[in-house]
Amino acid sequence: MRVSIKVKLFIIINVLLILFAATFIGVTSMFLDDFFESKYEERHIWFYNQVLSKYDADNNRELSGFIRGIEKELKGFIVVFEQDGRVIESTSPSLRVGDYMPRHYPERLKLGADNNVGDYVVINEFDSEVNENILTLVGNLPDNKMIELSKPFGFVAEAVEIINKVMLSIVSIILVLGFVLAYFTSLVFTKPIIKINKSVKAIANRDFDHKLDIKNKDELGDLGNTVNEISGQLRDFIDEVETQNDMLIQDKVVLEDMNKQLHELSETDVLTKLNNRLKIDRVLEYEVKRAKVRGSTFSIIIADMDHFKLVNDTYGHLAGDEVLKDIAMILTESCRNMDVVGRWGGEEFIIVLPDTIEADAINVAEKFRKSIEEYEFEDVGHKTASFGVGEYNKEQEIDTLVKNVDDALYRAKENGRNRVEIAK
Repeated sequence: MRVSIKVKLFIIINVLLILFAATFIGVTSMFLDDFFESKYEERHIWFYNQVLSKYDADNNRELSGFIRGIEKELKGFIVVFEQDGRVIESTSPSLRVGDYMPRHYPERLKLGADNNVGDYVVINEFDSEVNENILTLVGNLPDNKMIELSKPFGFVAEAVEIINKVMLSIVSIILVLGFVLAYFTSLVFTKPIIKINKSVKAIANRDFDHKLDIKNKDELGDLGNTVNEISGQLRDFIDEVETQNDMLIQDKVVLEDMNKQLHELSETDVLTKLNNRLKIDRVLEYEVKRAKVRGSTFSIIIADMDHFKLVNDTYGHLAGDEVLKDIAMILTESCRNMDVVGRWGGEEFIIVLPDTIEADAINVAEKFRKSIEEYEFEDVGHKTASFGVGEYNKEQEIDTLVKNVDDALYRAKENGRNRVEIAK
């Protein structure tokens, strides 16, 4: 069922008024309850501290007189009793000297105050026998004595109820006036809003020729003029957006292609087209995690061209670059699909061999060494390379493994080059 905006506005204003009234009354009631409870709790604590200051275990008569004196100010009941619950002084008509307290009072104090002199608990609870709330303080006295100060709290609820009735009457009058105001407000505001709504629907259907005519000399009139301006601007804007959208689709295709190229460049060595050091670091990190989780192993090989500086000095850096490209090609073609080849820096290359023990890695390194030795480089002729090999040990860090393999490579250099050495 469709409901007109006049009815909706009328209902909304009235609901807000009712919610405001209910919230105001509820908050006021809670405030008054908390206020009275807080005030009387402070009085209980003050009386309790007075008893502590006047307490004299050797003069029960003076204590009894003092308690009966403050009972008139408390306007409640006071009971002094032993830790076992036996009453030794009482102003309550339901408890006499020699009676025993209900078991829950000392138990509750034991939990809340840990039986130290000066500790107490304050409880506000409903007493079904008298059919009203009782504010009670149970506290410890010297010589294993305890005291209970209680005061009926029902008069506070009655006072709050009277105040609430007065406030409810005032709020009811405000609500009646609010209903009348809401009705006339809905009449004044809804007529131009309905016109604006029709115009906006026309704009939504791309009918930009619809013009809004509102005579109001206020914000609603300004809104009508603004809608007319927006209608004209949207006509031009939509045409422009459609043109720009076609261009964006074309740009998106170009951008996706550029992002793909950029990602490849971020992990690829420009010269050799191998994985760069950043990519190799990620591969090593992955292999370490896999080894720790699955119990697998892996090995790495670091290769370095022998006398590469001589190549650059003799034939030039362009020739040296071509040698590095050929080395990259030899290593890549000699590897398995699962192996990862990268340029480690300068004329150094690194090969990560997943699921490969050291003995097999040595054989792979020998295969690399022989392939390079037999290859004839353009303009340069035959060249050799030295290799360091090592297997990952779960007890060492990956940086340690790389350093040990690098050290093995330099031993290969020191021991005559064109050879494979094992990491120690």
